[in-house]
Amino acid sequence: MGISNYVLGAPGAVQQQTNIVSLDKKININTVEKRPAIEIAATNNSGISHNKYEKFDVGRQGIDINNTTKNPAKIILNEIISNDTTHINGNINILGDSKPHFIIANPSGIDYNDCNVTNVGRLT
Repeated sequence: MGISNYVLGAPGAVQQQTNIVSLDKKININTVEKRPAIEIAATNNSGISHNKYEKFDVGRQGIDINNTTKNPAKIILNEIISNDTTHINGNINILGDSKPHFIIANPSGIDYNDCNVTNVGRLT
């Protein structure tokens, strides 16, 4: 965990930045100021949206995952391909009415601190 991933806020407080980079570089978010929204990959015939990332760190401000498409995902698979641990420190909210199965996978590990998810049917 490097200090470059953190920003000092109120006295004595340290906030982790949201740092999300897709494998194809189409998504590149790095912020502590606002709550970003992510557009997921289109679903396949089975209703699965498979999203690949180099980084998927969520700061305290959280993120919104947009699943309000014509064909909302039944399963949102988030595969992090990295040698670094993923850090989730805020709310992950799925936009839309489908309440999908939300999966986060990183072979290098996931560190959850003060994390929660909303509008999901199941979390893995």
